[in-house]
Amino acid sequence: MKWLQSTFANRFNRYRNANGHVFQGRYQAILLDPDAVDGVCHYIHLNPVRAGLVSAADLQSYSDSGFHQIWYPSKRWSFFEASTALDEAGGLSDTRSGRRSYRDYLEWLSTDDITRKQLGFDQMCKGWAKGSKDFKQAVMDDLKEGISQKVVESQIRTFPGGFSYLCSPI
Repeated sequence: MKWLQSTFANRFNRYRNANGHVFQGRYQAILLDPDAVDGVCHYIHLNPVRAGLVSAADLQSYSDSGFHQIWYPSKRWSFFEASTALDEAGGLSDTRSGRRSYRDYLEWLSTDDITRKQLGFDQMCKGWAKGSKDFKQAVMDDLKEGISQKVVESQIRTFPGGFSYLCSPI
């Protein structure tokens, strides 16, 4: 397996004039403010349209998309929640007409540059967090608190018998 993977990676990189791992940099996790869900939902549902795999009018026919799950309720996974995307598109209901309105909204959104910019489509894959400045600051404060807690914990020495003391750095 090691030989197969390394041979595949070397040939793939040679063919594409690239270097590194084959799947390096392919996925990125971004922290998401609950108030910024609307743009992300619509952005994800329009991925097949941006990739040229399907038109926005036929988005429901692309079975590997989240919109396909919204369009066909009987095919939904048990954990899939369609109401988030529908609510963020103007409080649409999870009915046939609501799903049709959402598809029409996505079709319009795929052509409207101004609204896509307002929703942050051009910056969707950049940065480490999506949301307000207050959200990002709260995340940074939590991280700083967690780091300082780890520093304090790493300076506490525990000995057999439950005796512990705080070590000062040398």
